[in-house]
Amino acid sequence: MSDKFPELEDIADSDLATGGDFLSREKELLGDEFQTEQDTPAQAESSDDEFDAFESQFPEVGNSADAQAEAPVYEPSTEATEAAYGKQTQQDNAIDNEVSDKFGSLNLEESEHIQKWQAERTKEIEQRDSIAIAKKTELQKTAEQNIDDFYENYNVKKDELIKATRDEEEKYVKELNSFLVDSDGGSVWDKAVELLKLSKTSSGLVTVKGTAGSGKEGGYEEIRDKSRFRDLLLSLKGKTNVPGALAV
Repeated sequence: MSDKFPELEDIADSDLATGGDFLSREKELLGDEFQTEQDTPAQAESSDDEFDAFESQFPEVGNSADAQAEAPVYEPSTEATEAAYGKQTQQDNAIDNEVSDKFGSLNLEESEHIQKWQAERTKEIEQRDSIAIAKKTELQKTAEQNIDDFYENYNVKKDELIKATRDEEEKYVKELNSFLVDSDGGSVWDKAVELLKLSKTSSGLVTVKGTAGSGKEGGYEEIRDKSRFRDLLLSLKGKTNVPGALAV
């Protein structure tokens, strides 16, 4: 009897086992298509367990506090830094001294190219100086010649002008004396009429010109009537018995 009708507990256990296997197979076939909110905590717990297991096997190096604490930190000492700097300074000074010694051992005065350059430069300076001196000397000679020519021409023209003036003066005095002393010339009034070139047909108007310093600005011209004086001189012409007819 018990074989035909098994106990209810066994049936329940077998159904649960069969049901669990069925759900697992369906989940594998369908994936997350019919996943519910109740399935999420279980999966999260499973994934968290797997992540914790992975971290336990492979701990982080960069973010771990213990790893950072255990990692050695290199801090160079002051003595090592000063020693390295001093060594580098000594090397630099040695190089500078070596270069200075090489250039200092050079005798620039004995260099063939420098001697040639100095000789050419000295020659060029001498040529420039000689050309400048020659130009200066020529300019001085030209200036002196021009000054001499000026004074020579000035003196010649001055002498010529003085001689011409004296000749004209002598000629005028001679003519004046002959005009006054010559008895054949008539009376004084006759000579005055002749000197003034007066005649009955000559005009008696005389133009008198003044300058700015004579009392009128800008100068002036004034026409005066001298016809009465002309007539008086003409009336005295040829008369020897009038006052002043004979020169004393």
